[in-house]
Amino acid sequence: MTPDLAFNTAVSFVTNTNWQSYAGETTLSYLVQMAALTVQNFVSAAAGVAIAVAVTRGFARQQANSIGNFWVDLTRAVVYLFLPLSLLGALFLCSQGVIQNWAPIRRSQHWKARRR
Repeated sequence: MTPDLAFNTAVSFVTNTNWQSYAGETTLSYLVQMAALTVQNFVSAAAGVAIAVAVTRGFARQQANSIGNFWVDLTRAVVYLFLPLSLLGALFLCSQGVIQNWAPIRRSQHWKARRR
């Protein structure tokens, strides 16, 4: 990945836009996608949820001195919302026959062609 593309990807996660201007399988390894970018996808979405909860609390609690703890809201969004949803989604994909493997793209496409 070129430095400007890496900067663009990092900024997209920090700004909660998740805009990635590359094909993941050809630019990054499967390990990097699974270990690094997946964490960023979860945390970026959870930050958006935590901010939405804080804004809602700010409007609802007119007499309170605080609107809660961002890190607690972020953790709750990941643990109670996004992890269960991702597990349900993974079970659905597995039930439909979608696999995840470590084979390079060329082998995966070759396997699909042989299967037909």
